[in-house]
Amino acid sequence: LTLLSLTCNLLATLPDTLADCTDLTALHISSNRFRLLPRCVDALVGLRWLWAANNELIGLPTSLAGLAHLYELQVNGCADLRYPPPDVVVEGLDAVRAYLL
Repeated sequence: LTLLSLTCNLLATLPDTLADCTDLTALHISSNRFRLLPRCVDALVGLRWLWAANNELIGLPTSLAGLAHLYELQVNGCADLRYPPPDVVVEGLDAVRAYLL
């Protein structure tokens, strides 16, 4: 499994066992009800694309900066996102990483 799309499902969490999907490179969880990124995302070290737009996210974990292969992060449309601040998020993934470190 390299791509998992769970968009538009009203999800607020994912099972921790998703961390066992070591070949996962793309995770689509946009348009759900996540307030925090699921913990299992931290273990997806090969993840390159994380689309989490249009959720109820309030913050991004500092561990996100440790996903060295992450190439694209989409969190647009997350009106409640406060950490990092919106002015950092609009600058892109490099700015988000620097803020989280």
